[in-house]
Amino acid sequence: MFKKFAACMLICFVFATYLEISAIHAEVDAVERIEYYYYLQSQSGTTARFTNAPGNPGIYPRYLNDNNPATIAQIEYSGAYDNETGLLEKSFYLYLDLGGTYALRDISVKWYPTSQRCVKYIIEGSTDGRTYATIADHSDNVTEFDTITDDNLNVKARYLRFEILGNYRQSDGTRNTYFVISELTVNGVLDSNSRSIPYTVDLALKEGADGIITQPSINIYPTDNLYDKNLHSLYEIQYSGAFKPDGTLEYPYYMIINLGGLYELDSYFIAPYLDVKGLRFKVAVSEDNVTYYDCFDHSDNNRITITSDTFAEGVKARYVRFEICGNFKADGSYNTYTYISELAVFGTLIEEEPRTEFNPRNPKIAYTYSLKKKDGAEGVLFFTNAPDLNQVPENLNDGDLDTIAQIQYSGEYEGNLLKDSFYLILDLGSVHELEALLVKWYPVSRRCVKYIVSVSEDGENYTEVLDYSDNVTLYDTVTDDLSGLSGRYVRFEILGNYRATDQTRNGFFVISEIEVYGMERQEPNPQTFDMNHFTAFIIVLTTAISFKKRSVIVSSH
Repeated sequence: MFKKFAACMLICFVFATYLEISAIHAEVDAVERIEYYYYLQSQSGTTARFTNAPGNPGIYPRYLNDNNPATIAQIEYSGAYDNETGLLEKSFYLYLDLGGTYALRDISVKWYPTSQRCVKYIIEGSTDGRTYATIADHSDNVTEFDTITDDNLNVKARYLRFEILGNYRQSDGTRNTYFVISELTVNGVLDSNSRSIPYTVDLALKEGADGIITQPSINIYPTDNLYDKNLHSLYEIQYSGAFKPDGTLEYPYYMIINLGGLYELDSYFIAPYLDVKGLRFKVAVSEDNVTYYDCFDHSDNNRITITSDTFAEGVKARYVRFEICGNFKADGSYNTYTYISELAVFGTLIEEEPRTEFNPRNPKIAYTYSLKKKDGAEGVLFFTNAPDLNQVPENLNDGDLDTIAQIQYSGEYEGNLLKDSFYLILDLGSVHELEALLVKWYPVSRRCVKYIVSVSEDGENYTEVLDYSDNVTLYDTVTDDLSGLSGRYVRFEILGNYRATDQTRNGFFVISEIEVYGMERQEPNPQTFDMNHFTAFIIVLTTAISFKKRSVIVSSH
């Protein structure tokens, strides 16, 4: 009996140990190296900035967390030291936003050991970005100039603040205002399902506005800079609308964030051009991009700093709309240019938007192309041919969505459409059973092209199959099902274009790619040898000969 009891106890012990080890492993597996947003903030009269050295590929702000200790991020500070305390007269801050609340395990800073400078600093953490508590204190550091790790942390935080108090080199007793970091690593376990949400951006005028929204330097200040986790890159918008005496726009404009699904929102933050130009704005949310509900109002903001708000519990949205009310510099002046260095929205996915997959069964068809004006039409029509700019007609079907082909037409508009439309004709080489059509316009320009697609087998008689003559929303990729249709020629009748952001039209039609999918029609060939017909013929002939022989034999009797 005792042996059975001991055996049972041993099994229970082993099982309990297994569960404990499994739990430990599960927790270890959940620990992650956290990607974060970062920015610097200094006190009045001083400036802290990251060194941006394009000529030196080893020095760049994003190297803070690139998992490569051979690269560095360097902070330059304009403040002075207090001779009595040996510390900066005015400390500055390095902020990290982890993008969600984490149970932190450790924070490790690998300073630049070559300089042998011991940095004095304090680490604080916060869950709301307002109230901070001390996590680690290295304000008296005079010996550690390499890696400093604070581990076994028992703290939850989304925001980390490093207060930089100064540095000191023991070998010569000097201090300076350069703070060099090889790597700053934060590890922890996500405490909620709230994450930074990927999004797309659209700009729109407010009803009644008479200004124009443009992005004149989109190649220098691209949309990607909004979510690259680098608060020292910029996104630029220019708006020609008039300002009121108080510095706000007479007609604000909208920056609409499409989350690509329904989310329960947690928070957001938006960073202006730090230390240079601030932002005035309002925030509203919507599930359908029609009815919006106001959430936050910062239209009277006068601080050039990051703004972050937490949404009320239970707020759900597919769209977050930022109403841009104006901008301002430290001296109170303002102008038509607005800059945003980072914009992030955090939340938990409830329902993902349905996505139609484009997976044609048939191959992509090679084609030739031509442009044609209508009889009697005025204006000059041609493809831009600029190899140095990689703008050539061959880019229409080169398989590269990043190249472009540009059509220029000098014809005039009459109302919303061209007075005389023109044709872009694709010749597939032979009649094909068609399956699908993909047209990728040039999304950077945000111009919605109005067009009609027709197909023909002989190049003379066309059948209209697609009508986008009233298009005012589609300026990126458009896919269409052509199943059941056949043709050798695919003709685009170009009616004009339109950009909603500034309500303009022009004679430039930019296409990244046109792809046609289908299978060449197999026509029956009368000269083709048909074995089945031949076999049937032999059987009939053999039967006839056999019958004739039998007839001859019968007659001989």
